[in-house]
Amino acid sequence: MKVFAENRKARNSYEFQEFYESGIVLTGPETKSVRTGAVSIVDAFAIIENEEAFLMEMNIEPYKYADQIDYNPKNQRKLLLHKGEIKKLIGLTSQKGFTLIATKIFEKNGYIKVELALARGKKDYDKRKKLIEKQHKKEIKNYYLQIIDPNSTVISSDSIKYGIDSTTFLFTKKDSLFYDNSEQNICLDWQRINILQEGIYKVHLYVDERLSAKTAFRLK
Repeated sequence: MKVFAENRKARNSYEFQEFYESGIVLTGPETKSVRTGAVSIVDAFAIIENEEAFLMEMNIEPYKYADQIDYNPKNQRKLLLHKGEIKKLIGLTSQKGFTLIATKIFEKNGYIKVELALARGKKDYDKRKKLIEKQHKKEIKNYYLQIIDPNSTVISSDSIKYGIDSTTFLFTKKDSLFYDNSEQNICLDWQRINILQEGIYKVHLYVDERLSAKTAFRLK
């Protein structure tokens, strides 16, 4: 399945209830133009009149190799839904707050298809709720740097207790930041207090008491 256009912004304003797949009546030049990706459904929606379905406000740019005089890119275009689906949608769309939104234009088995969503407009508080939920996905993560000297002793500046048995965890440096499930660079600065002896030092990085990375270096 090749997708030519999607209406991603619609999810911010509408709550989708059901999806329908429909054929659509296009002219030859329109079909060619759609296959080049010269189509937008940002404002597209469907209506039902006299038990027929039509797609409104879908923008198809003129095909550059066709002579299309007085062409309207946002022509009303007939949708090819089954009669049973149309009867069902007549009842559903007559309910307050429901509409049919075009969410995707794609090709299936050589035919141009439209994905329609039975949608209900979100209230302002629903939109705010979504934003709040998105913010809550950001978590505060604690990062602990642990430097272990050649004698296998943690160069410690502080400690915490964790787990059921309150195990003591020694660390050299601690920092916290918001984590939103994306790649981030972390820089933990540490200033030594005492003179360090020669030998191999191990460096462990823990995220919320779980070992995340480790390395080692030799001090001469």
